[in-house]
Amino acid sequence: MTRRGITLVELIVVGIITVGIATATVTAISQSLRARDVSQARYEAFVHADIAARTIARDVANIVRDGDLYYTRFLLETDGRTSEERDELLIYAQSASRARAGDTPEGHEYEIDYRLSPVDQLESTTKTQRAGEKRPPEFELWRRIDPVPDVNPEGGGVATPMTGHITSLSIIAFDGERWYEDWDSDNDGYPHAVSITVRSTSDDGSRESTARRIVAIDRIPLPYASVAAPSENDGEGGS
Repeated sequence: MTRRGITLVELIVVGIITVGIATATVTAISQSLRARDVSQARYEAFVHADIAARTIARDVANIVRDGDLYYTRFLLETDGRTSEERDELLIYAQSASRARAGDTPEGHEYEIDYRLSPVDQLESTTKTQRAGEKRPPEFELWRRIDPVPDVNPEGGGVATPMTGHITSLSIIAFDGERWYEDWDSDNDGYPHAVSITVRSTSDDGSRESTARRIVAIDRIPLPYASVAAPSENDGEGGS
């Protein structure tokens, strides 16, 4: 019985098949890794936006309700931008977290202030993002908490960064008929609802995400009614 060896053509065919299998394997692994990186980036972007929106919404839902408006506050200020909004919010709200560490009594009602602080672009650049690449401005969301009421409702207390990689913060207030970009409870009372929209990016700036919350504000108790001045006819009998 004669044995036949492997021909050159068969070796070439085997080599081509092997290369094809190796190429397909590398391509599949590469696509899987790319999909994982994209999914991770989207998750990072969503987490940053969700933390910001959820934290602000929680405090708005716990806003102080009192018939005496001196003990209540809802101040919404916008910078007037049509894009990359950086709204600021000051409220009096109930909070389980203390403003300062220690055993000093503080009560449970605080002034809480939210605002964005710019982040140095060079510091926010990661190894996957070159410093020369164009990326949107990024901010950190800061939460300032201080016992209320006091003589300086817009200062004092302890400020803490909540999350970074925020590109815009938009807050609007609803009066029952329309939405407003600015609101001052000293003039307008409490709004009926508040809409919070936060946009953020992933750590490497490759993906963006948006988180939204709408919080209805229970307006009970209503502000105390002012005492009406007596009219000129009060106490006068008919003729």
